[in-house]
Amino acid sequence: MMRKRLLHALLGLLLLLTLAAPGMGALAADEEVRVEVTADPTELSEGGPVQFTFEVSNYSDFELHEIAISLDNATFTIPGMEDCVIPPGGSAVFPLLYEVPDSRIGLELLFHVSWLRYGEPFSVDVPVTIARAVEPVITIARTVDSEFAKPGDTVTLTYELANETHFDMTNITVIDEQISDNPILRNHTLNAGATLTQSFVYTMGEEDVTSAPIVTYDVNGKTKSFSAIEPVTLSMVLVDIALEVEMGTPAATGVPFTLTAVNRGNQAVTDISITDELGNPVHEGTFSLDPGESRTYSYLVVPVATEPVRNVAFVLHGTDALGEAYDPVYEQTYEVHPFVDDSQLDVALLPEILEPWTAQTGAVRVRVTIRNTSAVELTQAVLSESTLGELASYDVLVSGDTIFEQELVIGSPRNLNFSIRAVDPAGTERQLTGAMLTVAYPVATDTPAPTALPTASPLGAGTAGWNSTLVLVLIIVGVVMLVLGSLSSLGYGPLAGVRILGMQLLDFFDFLTNSVMMPIAAITICLLVSRVAGVGRIEQEILLSEPRFRRKRVFNAMIRFLCPFFAAIILISSVANAFGWISM
Repeated sequence: MMRKRLLHALLGLLLLLTLAAPGMGALAADEEVRVEVTADPTELSEGGPVQFTFEVSNYSDFELHEIAISLDNATFTIPGMEDCVIPPGGSAVFPLLYEVPDSRIGLELLFHVSWLRYGEPFSVDVPVTIARAVEPVITIARTVDSEFAKPGDTVTLTYELANETHFDMTNITVIDEQISDNPILRNHTLNAGATLTQSFVYTMGEEDVTSAPIVTYDVNGKTKSFSAIEPVTLSMVLVDIALEVEMGTPAATGVPFTLTAVNRGNQAVTDISITDELGNPVHEGTFSLDPGESRTYSYLVVPVATEPVRNVAFVLHGTDALGEAYDPVYEQTYEVHPFVDDSQLDVALLPEILEPWTAQTGAVRVRVTIRNTSAVELTQAVLSESTLGELASYDVLVSGDTIFEQELVIGSPRNLNFSIRAVDPAGTERQLTGAMLTVAYPVATDTPAPTALPTASPLGAGTAGWNSTLVLVLIIVGVVMLVLGSLSSLGYGPLAGVRILGMQLLDFFDFLTNSVMMPIAAITICLLVSRVAGVGRIEQEILLSEPRFRRKRVFNAMIRFLCPFFAAIILISSVANAFGWISM
C-alpha cells in the first residue's frame, strides 16, 4: 500500500512540472493513467490543419484496452488504436491530424479519451486551445528621391521589406508594373524578424507613371499577396517653350519681327527673357508662361550699315519648375540686309548696230552699253535678250559704262529686246531696265542699210505716242468684240426673231467670217506676198535654213494666180448662195 501512495505522489509531481513547462501541451490524468496532448502548430491565423499527438501512460497494475479519442461526440479513427493494449508501466502514442475550423480558433477543444481497465470503463477530458496567430503579413515601405523628373532623367526607388512575424516567408516577389517590366525582386526568402532593402533606378519617359508595388510571398504553405502601400506618381516634367518668329517686310527704318513664345510643356516657366544674337532685349523685364500660355512681342531689327548681311537669331532664357536654368537652342536664323530704295538704282541700256543683218549669215553685230550710275553696289548682273536668253554676266556691275559687243545670229530681222537684272545689297534680285533695237532688212539696191538709231531707255520709256494709239485701237477692238459677241450670244435667245438674209444673227456672223472675210483675207495675203513683199524676200528667208528653193516656180504660180483665183470663186459662190442666186 505504501508503494502505491508513493507512486501517486510522484505522478502528482510530474503533473505539476508538465503544467509549468512551456510548449508541452495539455495533460490530463486520473490516479493511475496520464494523457498528454501536444499540438503543432499551436497558433493559426485562420482555419487549418493541426497535428495533435496523444500520449497515454499506464501507471496502474492492469492493462488498458479499447482506447478511444473523440471530440464533440465524434470518435476519431486512428490506425493501430483499436487493437492497442497498454500494459502496466507502458505508454502509447496516437497521432491525430485534425482540421481546426476558423470559428474555433482561440476556443477550447475538449478531447475525450476513454479506455477499459480490468473490464471497467474509464475516461478523461483533455482541453487544448489553438491560439489565433497574428496575420503573417509582410510589410513594405517605398521611397523615391524625386517625384518630378524630366524625360531622360533617372529616379531611384528604394523598397524596404520587413518580416515582423515569427513565420519564415519564401518566394517573395515585388512587382511594380509601370516602373519595370520585370519584377523588382524575385523569389527571395525573408526569415522571421528579418528585413530586406532593394533599390531600382527608373529612367523617366514622356509620360507620368505611378509606383504601386504588389508583394507576393509564401507563408505557412499558402501564397499571399499584399498591395496596401500608398501609390506614388512620378510626374514627368516637360519644359518646352516654342518661339515662333515671323519676319516682316523690310523698310527704311528696319525689318519688323513678330515673336510668339508658347509654353508647350506641362510646367510653368518663370523669369523668361528674349534677346537677339547681339544681346539686345526684345522686351522689357521678364515674364512667366503657364502650360498652354503664350506671349507675343514686336521687335524691329535695324541693319548694320557696314555689314551687307546680318544673320539675326533669337535667344530665350528662363527658369523651369525644378528651379534649374532653361536655355533652349533655336537654330533658325534670319538674313537681314540694308534697305535699298528704287531711287538708289540707275541703270540704262544703250544698244546699237555695228554691222547690219545679212541674209547669208542671218546675223547682226551689236554693241550694248550698260551705263550704271547707281548709288549702291550691284552684283550678279546678267544681260539678256528676250529670245536669245543670257548674253553676258558680271560678278560686279562697275560704276560707269560696261560695253558688250557680239555678233548675234537672229535668223530674220526683228526687234531685239535687251534687259538687265542684278542683285542689290539687300540680296534682292532686281529687273533693272530694258531697251529695244530694231533690225531691218537691207534695201533692195543692196546698198548698205543705214544703222538703226539705238533705242535706249527703261522698259516702256519714249513710247508714249505709240502707247496711246495702241490703247485707242485696243479700246475700239474691245467695243466691237463686245457688241458682236453679245449679238452672237443672243442670236438664239432674245434676238432669235432677228434675221439677216434669212439667217439668225449667229448663222449670219458665221457666214460673214467663214464665207466672206476668210476668202478676202486669203486674196489679200496672196497680193501682199506677190506684189509688196516680193517673192525674192521669201526666197531669202528659205535660204537661211535650206541650200536652195526647190519649189520656187510652183510657189510663184500658186501665190500669183491659182490661190487668188480659187479664193475669189469661194467668195462669189458663197455670196450668190446667200442671196439665193444659186443653190449649193
